[in-house]
Amino acid sequence: MKRKPPHTYTPSAGAMSLWTMGAGAAALLALLAVLYQQLLRPGSVAVERAVTPSSLAESPASAAPRAASAAVTLLGHSSALQHFTTEHNASLRWGTYRPGVYFGLRSLTAPTALTAGLMWAADGLPLRHQCEQDGLERYGFMAHDGRGYGAQPIVDEAHGVELHTSFVATSTSGWAVRLEATVASGRASKATPPSRPLSLYFYAAVDAELAPAGAADGGGSLERRPPSFFQPEGAARLHGTIDDVGTFTLFAEATLGASPTADGTSSKRTAVPAGEVDGSFRWRGRDANDRRLNAMTLSSGLDDYPRASTVSNIERHVDLHSWVAFFTRLLARLGARLGKSDEAGAYEAQFEAQLEALSALHWDRSRKAYLDWGEHANDGDFRPFFVVKCATRDGQEQVEHDVANPNQPECPSTHPRFLFHLGGNGPAGLMTREHFVPRTPPKPQFVARLGYVSLFPLLLRLLPPDAPQLPSLLHLLRDPASLWSPHGLRSLSREDAWYGRENAPGDAPYWRGPIWVNLNYLALAGLHHYGATPGPSQERAAQLYTELRDNLVGTMIAEWERTGYLWEQYDPETGRGQRTHPFNGWSSLALLALAEIY
Repeated sequence: MKRKPPHTYTPSAGAMSLWTMGAGAAALLALLAVLYQQLLRPGSVAVERAVTPSSLAESPASAAPRAASAAVTLLGHSSALQHFTTEHNASLRWGTYRPGVYFGLRSLTAPTALTAGLMWAADGLPLRHQCEQDGLERYGFMAHDGRGYGAQPIVDEAHGVELHTSFVATSTSGWAVRLEATVASGRASKATPPSRPLSLYFYAAVDAELAPAGAADGGGSLERRPPSFFQPEGAARLHGTIDDVGTFTLFAEATLGASPTADGTSSKRTAVPAGEVDGSFRWRGRDANDRRLNAMTLSSGLDDYPRASTVSNIERHVDLHSWVAFFTRLLARLGARLGKSDEAGAYEAQFEAQLEALSALHWDRSRKAYLDWGEHANDGDFRPFFVVKCATRDGQEQVEHDVANPNQPECPSTHPRFLFHLGGNGPAGLMTREHFVPRTPPKPQFVARLGYVSLFPLLLRLLPPDAPQLPSLLHLLRDPASLWSPHGLRSLSREDAWYGRENAPGDAPYWRGPIWVNLNYLALAGLHHYGATPGPSQERAAQLYTELRDNLVGTMIAEWERTGYLWEQYDPETGRGQRTHPFNGWSSLALLALAEIY
């Protein structure tokens, strides 16, 4: 029986699996089996050293195979990890360990791994392989157990095809893949096949940085030294305890002012505040010259969330202070769990001091909110400045510069020579960039801005249930004019002048209003905690918890049904998903919320 070659496929109404793609596909599967037997089977020397031509040859019959545990044990033999057995590790050898492609498989072996993946293309259209924002109607796993099974639809109407991929890790010795293709449902008539033939490619390759590249390599790969840091012994140690490097614990050193000793304790307990005021903390990295409306605070993870209007060393930040207190309390609890009462007591005392300082330094009694502090102007206007090019006197170096008056452009002293205006969409066809111009001179004061940062003591469950600040935080959270929306909590108050405002031309607001699942999950965790803990705010917290969970999860489900994707963030006014998709990482927090796991 003559079959079609595997690389060309003309879609029809019927489904087509990998097994019917011809003798070439059978040969490919045979190749995978050979590669597995030669490179990745338990006991193969390929998992312990670079692949050489001799290692690809059949092993002598007299050579005793290495124990399977030596080949697949990824976590070592520490008594703390006894439950991670060889059998457990072997069960994870195959899987979809290939982020960034629509469908890919990889063996969890080192330094040599077998990779496989899917590509497809129609004549005259781009090849599909790596996940990009390229307009596919749907892709992403609909089912995945994280170990041995996964299935996903891939709908590509531009190429006229709907693919269904599934894999099963049959045992520690291999896996099976099934690919089905049908005419995309968006086409007017499935009975009429598209005019462009579609080609499907299922490929396999050896992924090994140190493997021989082939005859043309000339043996160069054999002369390369193996990576010195990522060695099998490195993967077999507890985090932070590589023998040749020693122990490394950044947080303990930062909070206690000393490196941990061999048993994990420290020799002194003097805190090292990060802010100018004793007991305060300040994110580093803000650059007054980053040419944005408000200097970014990338180190916080909240990027363009507006901070003090003037960058200075006197800033102190609610969210960083809250994180430090959170982890200090965590260390206290770990110490108590491990029976280290002295260490636990020291950390507990530190936590109480940090919590007291949090309210002393950041609670604004007049606004009844936790606020950042810094060199700041709470009033001001947004005005367009004109962008010009300036140069040094000798013309060797040029910079962009913003001027208020386009008719009298004044260049900076470092680049005093005016060259020209930049064209754009502003008045007279000139480029403009918005600036915040204070009405009163900036001064040290609270940064009167309500948003996620204001809620951090609640999000991280730092406050006692009878804290006098808690009712005000619950009121702020539920205020529809501020943070509350039918879709989840806004990242910045709707009443704030910076709400929804670009930080630079084309720099869409990121943490200036959009709804983020990760921070909403923390809010649910906080509300769940206070709603289950006796106190004056218990009933109110429980009520808000139920409402917020319904709003957030309902929005995510609605957008999944409408678009086929989970999204990076959601529009605070419409609930529409926006930016990166599919965004399945912390979107899975919705499952924890439904199961009430916090």
